[in-house]
Amino acid sequence: MDSLRPHPPTGIEKLEYELIVRDLVNVLNAGAFAELSSFLHEDVVYRSSGRHAVRGASGVVTLCQDIATTFHGVCIEILSVAVDDNVVLVEEWMRLGLPGEQPRWVMGFASYRMRGLLVAEWRRMHA
Repeated sequence: MDSLRPHPPTGIEKLEYELIVRDLVNVLNAGAFAELSSFLHEDVVYRSSGRHAVRGASGVVTLCQDIATTFHGVCIEILSVAVDDNVVLVEEWMRLGLPGEQPRWVMGFASYRMRGLLVAEWRRMHA
């Protein structure tokens, strides 16, 4: 549990966490990167693998922009969501296309650890 929280999140707070993550995915899909930082804690950590981490909201926004310019047809489709305490777990499909190739769907999982109403840690794994 987040040490800044005096109590476990209520059902309404958990619903808010889910809606924040869904909105974040919608912003990514729209390519509205200027809005993305409003979802991220200033000290957010993004991990796409065990060894690689990007720290800070501006670094995470830049990474997301880089992904969108490196690949074409980028789109995330949420399949299912679960919220436990202050963590939102997402099963997702992510469509990515390499230059000169048709976009492909890749199965993935993401977790978003919330601090207040902001994402403090974002992890993503693809199968």
